[in-house]
Amino acid sequence: MHRKPLRAAIWPGILGVSGTTCYFLATQAGTLSMSAVIASLYPAVTVALATIVLRERTTMWHGCGLALCAISVVAFVSG
Repeated sequence: MHRKPLRAAIWPGILGVSGTTCYFLATQAGTLSMSAVIASLYPAVTVALATIVLRERTTMWHGCGLALCAISVVAFVSG
């Protein structure tokens, strides 16, 4: 049995469980409205990781969208 595909299959499970646990803890420690808004930005994380890890090209519009997401999180969290 090859170990590399097995390792590649385990990481998404570990990250998924970690994400769900962090979301649960965030909803317990803070308000649900703040946790839900921040959690809804997962597509921005996907675009950022694709750019960094996979070296995918991003357009100016992707960059503007990521910047607006970051600004909105800071504005929302600061009150």
